Formats: sequence, C-alpha cells, structure tokens
Amino acid sequence: MRRLLFLNGIKAFEAAARTGSFAAAGHELNVSAAAISRMVHLLEERLGVTLFERKANRLITTPAGRAYQGGLTPIFDALASLTAQVTASASARVLTVGVGPTFAMKWMIPH
Repeated sequence: MRRLLFLNGIKAFEAAARTGSFAAAGHELNVSAAAISRMVHLLEERLGVTLFERKANRLITTPAGRAYQGGLTPIFDALASLTAQVTASASARVLTVGVGPTFAMKWMIPH
C-alpha cells in the first residue's frame, strides 16, 4: 500500500522551494505565509529531515530540501499536465437533439 505523507505540506514545501519564500508560496497557494511555514515545519517533523535553513528574512534550502524539490517539481508539472488533458476532453460538450423525422426533414435540415 502506498503511504502518502501530508500532501498539503508537500505542496507547500515545493512552492516555497521553487519561489524562494513562504510569502510567495502563500500567495501562489492562496494561504498565509505563516500557514506555509507551519505546513513545511509539520512536513519536516514527519520526514525527520530539515528541508530549509531559516535565517533572518532568508530561506535557504538544505541539500535534502534541494533533492526533494528536484523530484517533486517534475511530478507536480506532470500532474498539472495530466489534469489539463483530462479536463480538456471533458470541456468539449456535445448537444444531442432528438426530433421526429418529419420535423427534421421539413424544418431542421433546411434551416
């Protein structure tokens, strides 16, 4: 069985690592920077690995964090692409109209 860790934390970490800040990640994910920081902290606790060095007004990705982000970003990109493919075919709607043969021949086909 697949064990998925705290997906919101993973998403928050990936956005923070890619953008370089909790504030930018929060803006991207429509949550506060404090929420991003908390989710990343919980993820670090669950993984048992430090992903960021937090310095005054600076966020530095650790080697483990860089390795994790390097694997996560392509996965999220592939997931976004797959989602776009699936939803694109669903957005092409077809309207089927059922009418009697006389109405179709006398009015619909000519118009």
